[in-house]
Amino acid sequence: RVRALYCAERVRAEALLDALVAFLRLAMAGVRGAHSTVDAELALLAAYARLTQGLAPDGMASCRIATETPDCEQSFPAMLLLPLVDRLYAAQVSVKAPVRVGLTAEPTCLKLTLDAASARSDWLDAALAQRLQQSTQVLYGNGARWTTGSSPSLTLWLPLLPDFAENVNEQG
Repeated sequence: RVRALYCAERVRAEALLDALVAFLRLAMAGVRGAHSTVDAELALLAAYARLTQGLAPDGMASCRIATETPDCEQSFPAMLLLPLVDRLYAAQVSVKAPVRVGLTAEPTCLKLTLDAASARSDWLDAALAQRLQQSTQVLYGNGARWTTGSSPSLTLWLPLLPDFAENVNEQG
């Protein structure tokens, strides 16, 4: 796509190439390690959204991110949010709209939500659900839980790890 754009729209091609490079720089950290942070995974997701927006004929990003927890350096499984958002975005049937990603800090946990306008109910297949279960269990033990809602959504409740819990209590 970048090669084709260079002939017709050089400025747009360079912007798309910049978005690809930014995404790859962030993704490499996740490829190298099993653990990341919530902030790093949201930054990767934002870079992916910019990349998909540049690739989409209609210029629509795959997701929109809204957080209420600044500087969330809590540990999080590397490269987990991206396949969840990508699968939910692809499973939309009636209207393609960005997946809404939200993060809030509650007194004892982080609440991470993924919500789509309309998606098939089977968007979270067994393999991805197993990956979600295993990767959150490694970091959080049995303290993490997740549910899929009646609308095409996923909510993760992640217990606050000690270092991050202290920061939330000091700020809140």
